[in-house]
Amino acid sequence: MVRRPTLDGALALLEQDPLKSIVTLKMLRRHSDAMTLKLLQHGNNWGLLSLLPVGQSDHWDRKGYGEAEYVVFMDGNNNLCKSELLELLPAESLVIKTGDEFLRGLIVLEPDAVRVSAFVSFTALRAEGPRSLKQGLRPSSSFDAEAWRFFKENGYEEDELGNLFESGAQWFGTYVDGTLAAACFVFPNHRSIWEIGGVNTRPQFRRRGLGKAVVDAALDYLDGQSLIPRYQARWDNAPSIQLAKSCGLAEYMCVDHFFLRRAHS
Repeated sequence: MVRRPTLDGALALLEQDPLKSIVTLKMLRRHSDAMTLKLLQHGNNWGLLSLLPVGQSDHWDRKGYGEAEYVVFMDGNNNLCKSELLELLPAESLVIKTGDEFLRGLIVLEPDAVRVSAFVSFTALRAEGPRSLKQGLRPSSSFDAEAWRFFKENGYEEDELGNLFESGAQWFGTYVDGTLAAACFVFPNHRSIWEIGGVNTRPQFRRRGLGKAVVDAALDYLDGQSLIPRYQARWDNAPSIQLAKSCGLAEYMCVDHFFLRRAHS
């Protein structure tokens, strides 16, 4: 029987494998009041369908997927439960985000499904030991107009940055001749899992290892706080993927975005 779980009940299931379920956990952290949850459970076997109206999602979804009615997330530990939940998808146009191999195989069979993007997630699977950091790369939560411009170039909006830093985000920057040359920041996804985002280096300062320096500083900070790092990059962003690998991070999941256009929506 399909039922609507409590938020705490849904979180308890997702937290059985938080890195694998981090996309849903991250959105529940931000938008739980706007999301509809449907749970199918048989004993210890379960599947969770999470629906978020695009208009109430992050600006990235609103901008990129404005034609869709919902962003869809699906999680679970049982393929039968997950396949049954697919039958409960709304009739409107949808964007489905999934890193699940079984679901991916079913969705690609849908005649109206188009893979529109994908994001690769990395984490530190083991401690790398102390990192050699450049002087001055220390965490800061203070507003800096130049750093904020950097982060906006990566798609973050002013209000989103404000919310992230209110929740504890810290940023790291390195300067060359008084100019902010590279920066990134870290922010909570869910509990002990924190994301490294906004990584940016001014074009004239690239190929000097400055991007690696700020990401290493972020990783050192997270390690010192006993936090788990998560770094994500578009599947076709080779420099960002190479940067993650150069910092000792390992790929653990690729989340595909599928657009399902419904003819009558």
